Amino acid sequence: MSIVREPSRGMRPTDRRSFTLVELLVVLGIFALLTTIAIPVFLKRNPTAAAQGALLRLKSTLSLARQWAVTRRTTTYVVFPEDSSVFTGAPHLAAAAMRGYNIMTTNEGWLSEWQFLPMGFVFSRTHGGNENLLSTTITNDRVFSIPFPLTNSTPRAMRCISFSPNGRLNQNGGTTLQVVLTSGTIDANITNGTASAYMVYPNSSAFGLRIRPLTGRMSLVEYNP
Repeated sequence: MSIVREPSRGMRPTDRRSFTLVELLVVLGIFALLTTIAIPVFLKRNPTAAAQGALLRLKSTLSLARQWAVTRRTTTYVVFPEDSSVFTGAPHLAAAAMRGYNIMTTNEGWLSEWQFLPMGFVFSRTHGGNENLLSTTITNDRVFSIPFPLTNSTPRAMRCISFSPNGRLNQNGGTTLQVVLTSGTIDANITNGTASAYMVYPNSSAFGLRIRPLTGRMSLVEYNP
């Protein structure tokens, strides 16, 4: 007579197993690799989505600068380097010419890491007319003396979106300003700190962020080719 023993309730069935930590890390690594490959392909196929995503990041930076100005009771500047900017002391920031931006305050200096547009995008000088921050028409409402590229650098005339402690644009007059991005390229030499060959692709859509002077409120604008 054979005796059949029932498995105790505390025992786990032999055919059930869970992921080990190594296996989980391998899966996450594969997922990260596939994501790294897929995102650039998606952005290349869908430049509109890439531009709108970049515009939302820019809007978040401008909102942060405005909020900082109001809460800290200090003037803030979101600085946009041009291809004519001087990058003495930080040649690697030549990559920011017509593509990068950062927040600067008089007391705290640079507040964060430099932000950049996606590859294949640059800031436009033409869309938005005279409202364009980087328009070839230079007026006093968009140029400020800023220590650049480092906090202890010699102050230079830089294009900026600036906010006053009351949340309004820090400018003379009541001009609405825009920052506009579009498809294009620029060559940056991070060895000698120069930027050249700025080019906007013809017949490309452009996306702007319009900032109202009295309220500091922002709205998105799209320019069709």
